[in-house]
Formats: sequence, C-alpha cells, structure tokens
Amino acid sequence: MKVGIYTIHACNNFGALLQAYATAHFLNLHNIDAEIVNVESKAEENAMQYKLPWKGLKNVLLNLFAYTPAVLAKKKNFMAFRKLLPLSGRFLSQQDYIDNPIKYDVHLVGSDQVWNVEGRLDNAFFFLPFLDSSDKCVSFASSFGNLEAARNQRAEIVKYLGKFKYRSVRESDAARFLTAECSLPTDNVLDPTFLLDAQEWEQIMEKQAIVKGKYIMYYGFDTSDFCAEAIRLLKKKLGMPVVGVSVSLHSPYSFDCFYQQAGPREFLNLIKNASLILTSSFHGMALSLNFRKDFIVLKHGTRMSRMESLLANFNLKNRLVYNIETLNDLVNHNLHINYCDCENTISEKVDYSRKWLVKHTSIQPNE
Repeated sequence: MKVGIYTIHACNNFGALLQAYATAHFLNLHNIDAEIVNVESKAEENAMQYKLPWKGLKNVLLNLFAYTPAVLAKKKNFMAFRKLLPLSGRFLSQQDYIDNPIKYDVHLVGSDQVWNVEGRLDNAFFFLPFLDSSDKCVSFASSFGNLEAARNQRAEIVKYLGKFKYRSVRESDAARFLTAECSLPTDNVLDPTFLLDAQEWEQIMEKQAIVKGKYIMYYGFDTSDFCAEAIRLLKKKLGMPVVGVSVSLHSPYSFDCFYQQAGPREFLNLIKNASLILTSSFHGMALSLNFRKDFIVLKHGTRMSRMESLLANFNLKNRLVYNIETLNDLVNHNLHINYCDCENTISEKVDYSRKWLVKHTSIQPNE
C-alpha cells in the first residue's frame, strides 16, 4: 500500500517543512509506505535559493546578498533538511501532476494552510478535484487559515470535500464549520509536528546548543510596533539577550543575535534550548508546546483561530497577549507554564491524532 501526501513543502519555511517531515516520517515508522507529492516549480526552486530576476537595483543587491556566508549557510541547512523528505519524482507544476497523477492507494492532503481560500478559490489543487470518486482521499490536520474566507466559499468547499472519505482539520472551529454548517463530518486533530515528541525531534538535531546560556528566542512574521516593544520589554524585565530567527534574510527588529543561517534543524535547536519563546507563528507556538517550553504568543492579523484553538485545547489561552499591558501582566504574575496541569490532556490529544492518522491511512477490510 502506498500513501501520497499532498502538502506545502517546496519552500524555505520551518513550519511547512517540519510538518511535512513529521507526517511522512510518522507513517513510515508505522509501516505505512508514504511519500510527499513533489510538485516544485522553477520559480519555487529559485525562491528556495533566494534568487530573484536580475532586474532593478533592489533585486540585484538582494541577489548579491544571497551570496554572503550566513545566507549560503542558510540555504545549505534547508537543502540538508529537505534531503530527509521522502519525495516522489518531481513535477514542475500542479498542472503537470494533474495531467499525470500518481496512482496511490490513499491520497492524503496534509497540514498547513493548504485550504487557504482568502480572496477567492482560484487554486483548488489541495482539494484534489482531478481525482476520481473511486480514489481514497483523506485530509489530516488541514487548515483554512482564515475561516471567514472559507465561509464565503462554502458551496465550492462542500463540492470538493464531499468526495473525501475521511476529513480532519487542525482547528476546532473549522471542524465545527465543516460538520455543522457543511454537513461534512470532520474530526479535530493536532498539527503533524505533534506526531513526533521532543525526544524524536532531538534525534535529527545537533546535540550541542547553538546559542550558549539563557536567552529569549523570537520567531514570527509580523512587523508591528507592538512586537518591537514586546522584545524590548522582555529583554529589560528578564535580563536575557534576545535571539531572533527568521525564514527571511532580514528582520525589522533589533536583536542581540540574529541567527540568520538557521534551517529547520537549527530552528528546533534554538527552541529546545531557549529560556522563553516569543512568537507570532503557529508552528513557533506548537513546537514550544511540544518541547514543554515557556512561551508567549503575540496576537496579530486575521488568522488567529488556529492558535486560539490549540491554546484552548490545553487551557493555555492566557499565553496569547493582545497589547503591552497584558504582556507585562503575564511576565509579572504568570510567566512560567505548569505543564503538569495539562500533561494528560496533551498526551490524550497526541494519542488520538496518531491513532486517527494510522487508522484512516490504512486500507480497511470493506474498502
């Protein structure tokens, strides 16, 4: 039996690559032959090399910057991690794959925001509309990102997801939306990065800490005054240096150390050894939970339901701060997380997610 995983992987993004690796690795550990459908365009290949068209002064300068030692190390670290992914043969476009799909026993749409339909549903690849109704289609921890955008495309979503034999999503409100509003029974599971525990993640990491001593780690995508103020407040209150990490080559913030060369394994190392993680990223938060670290989440943008849902699962909604006052209050009164209070709940939900994936990617006797 062969499982094909459709997910976002052709990018230099910590969360996307780690969740893709976790899904495939977990299935293969459980004797389920799985590979990631390798659609990688030339544009995506260039982006992963930080290559831009040689047009305009800005692009020329960025291309030259991509040859600095730190950026070369970053590319090397991402390429090294990508070699851990069990990939199918390469397809240069989604249409290339649609014209020649691989015959899998199970077609598994993986996690991350594969069903993000903000604006309009003009790219339905991850809804697998090109497959026949006889093909076994399953989703695991898929995400809409912005649920309101999904509601605006409900008719199309119902049409596409109706042929899925089993559905699970990453957010509880998305599960309710599909089950109650769309009449498509859907389960709520954890992000695939929880399929592997901290000890399993450590097996692919360097054993020595990249940054020695105590430090605050920052990882996020926002560019707000609130975030800049939060970094300054934590550094002053806790008396620790701030280490910044990003998938980008640049950051709008000032850090004691901007660890520019990080790939996914270095990212894991920085999380594991941090004293505190400040993040506005879903996977920054999810991996902090997995490693049982103290963390603070900064509210931003319109895609917070995935983060709020995960925090609510473990009664940790107080880790999400909305302004500098709530951050200051958390630091003063409740900085450290007592994981004993939620350990059983985390274990139960991880176990449920693992069993769900194994069960629904196996061929049942009546199938």
